[in-house]
Amino acid sequence: MLKFSLVCVKISLTLKDTEDNMSTLNKAAVYVCQKTGCDENTGFTFDKPVRSIERALEVIDDYRKDGKKHPMEIVLIDDYFTTKTIEINSNSMLNAVTITSFGNKRARIIGGRKLEGWVNDQFNGVGCLSCVADFVDGEEFFTDLYVNSNRAKTTRYPDGDGLLTALDVENGKQTGDEWFNLGRGSKWFIAKTEDLEHIDNIEDAIISYYHYWIDEHSPVESYDRQTGKLVMQLKSRFYLTTDYEKVGMPSNLFYYVENIPCAFKNKGEWYLDRNSKKVYYIPLDGETADNIEVIAPAVSKIFVVKGTKDKYVANVRFVGVDLCCTKGDYRSVHYRKNDNGERVAVYTASDEQSVNGGYGAVEFVYCHNCYIDDCSIKNTGIYAVNILEGSRDIRIENTVMDELGAGGVKIFGKNIAKGNTDDYTRNIVVRGCKISNCGKRHAAGCGILANFVIGCEFSENEISYLDYTGISCGWDWGYADSGSYQNIIRDNHIHHVGMGKLSDMGAIYTLGLQAGTLISGNRIHDISSFHYGGWGIYTDEGSSFITVENNIVYRAKCNCYHQHYGSHNLVRNNIFAFAGESTLKVTRNEDHLGLLFANNIFITDKEPVYQEQFDDKYVYPCIESDSNVIWNINGNDPVMVIYKGRPVYFDEWIDQTGREVNSVICDPKVDVSDDKFIVGDDSCAYNMGFRPIKNKW
Repeated sequence: MLKFSLVCVKISLTLKDTEDNMSTLNKAAVYVCQKTGCDENTGFTFDKPVRSIERALEVIDDYRKDGKKHPMEIVLIDDYFTTKTIEINSNSMLNAVTITSFGNKRARIIGGRKLEGWVNDQFNGVGCLSCVADFVDGEEFFTDLYVNSNRAKTTRYPDGDGLLTALDVENGKQTGDEWFNLGRGSKWFIAKTEDLEHIDNIEDAIISYYHYWIDEHSPVESYDRQTGKLVMQLKSRFYLTTDYEKVGMPSNLFYYVENIPCAFKNKGEWYLDRNSKKVYYIPLDGETADNIEVIAPAVSKIFVVKGTKDKYVANVRFVGVDLCCTKGDYRSVHYRKNDNGERVAVYTASDEQSVNGGYGAVEFVYCHNCYIDDCSIKNTGIYAVNILEGSRDIRIENTVMDELGAGGVKIFGKNIAKGNTDDYTRNIVVRGCKISNCGKRHAAGCGILANFVIGCEFSENEISYLDYTGISCGWDWGYADSGSYQNIIRDNHIHHVGMGKLSDMGAIYTLGLQAGTLISGNRIHDISSFHYGGWGIYTDEGSSFITVENNIVYRAKCNCYHQHYGSHNLVRNNIFAFAGESTLKVTRNEDHLGLLFANNIFITDKEPVYQEQFDDKYVYPCIESDSNVIWNINGNDPVMVIYKGRPVYFDEWIDQTGREVNSVICDPKVDVSDDKFIVGDDSCAYNMGFRPIKNKW
């Protein structure tokens, strides 16, 4: 018998071809270098690179027309600047293309241009650096600036976290559900004239404010210094009020003014004088005119990979590259019918939630089998990645997304209950990524936002330091079929969410029917909010048929778990500890089983387990709860609920509600020191059916 031994040998080949015989060779890469390249080359050899990625795509397209369809690479020899979006579409033969860096040096793909010629200067009486920005005809003024790979701060008044109040506001006396009506926002308000009297160039300013669960931003249209009437270019998405005596009103207008010269005073701040076209910057310690790299973003999207319903794009990959510096200018567009029944666009200062119409530095539309691996996406204007309708089998893995204008990954399919199956967005994987420091310009951005998706997996990610929700999955308010189901949110570490700016959020948030969706093995902690709604896991309106298990949730401002309303959700084998108001909360009662709590460990520190409801009940009857371990870490009897101002303890709770009949009060032997949350081998919880949680974090 003959035995064959297969040996894999790495062979380095030096191609000694000329440009004339390039079509006869099986090329694997096109080299790109802006410093030494020339677009008259083909780029098939390292010493003769092309100058632009567009030329590299053209070379590959031409090469493929000769019948050569093997995978190819675009190899970046050095950093690459672009002032226009690079599109890979289905009109060309650009499937199976990988964009990567040369050798061990990671190349940056930068969505803007470098500002040079910095000199020492003074502006507004402050020592600073300055340069002249050469704008070409028709070029918009930029409103973001990146210095030495960090976002420079926009000037702001009041300084720090200060906020201003108004005297009156358009449409400020609404009631009921009118606040959500698209036509009922506010376009103007009456400012206190003394607040704004010292501000020059206010017509170049941006008005920003937080309310409910969104932040809104609008350029100034006009300001009357006599009356204080300030008109914004963009109407608010939700209505505003000035009922400041009513503490905790989420609709009250608290605003601040950005991009004004008089506030230019702090290290790391910048200002663009639009008349002189000079950019001023106050350097941080150690920064000088000679050692700063300053980028003015020029594009909203660096790459758009776009197929069609009839011809998708496949196997486009980004591996080992850094993408950075995009624009954060954004206005939300909605459509409605006018009095004549015509569909018209309405622009507002925010989306209704999560900056869900925002763009990404990399965008996929009708794409299959694409991925981003081992990349860095930093300093974006809105999202890092945007995956839209008709896309499937997209993977984003081992990628760092940091310093993001809104959020990390946005996936927004079409509502398949209302559309063609070709539009399905499914099988998207975000795994092993680090998503941090979101909301730098649009606070309502999510770490991962997944709307109208099927069979997706978000696992083993660390998501931290953002102003709004960590992972949001759904989407449709209520029980209408949106086509979102069988999504997995597993083994993520989500922490420091909320940061006290917005309300109504969760580290993990779901909305609408989602049969087969699983939330498992996540570690969640340090959740905050401005008014209400700092929740760990939040099953919002219509969330149904979801399993929540093996999660560890602690230090939520309001509740570790909150359900607004939903149907047949199972919450089992979790550890919920140290909530600010109560461990658990259900807001609405319904005439069906809303959720079942079973085999959980509830650890309190004086706070009750349940939150009192708004009618004459301890807790809504749509809840079932049994076989749980309940423990007050102080050793005192745990309070089940504060009912009409008095504490209700375990025995009375069982007698009055019939719940927790098989639950116990005992020390579960959970080591909470240094946030370990390790359950001891001798824990009484195991007798209640609790299973060990193997938490990655």
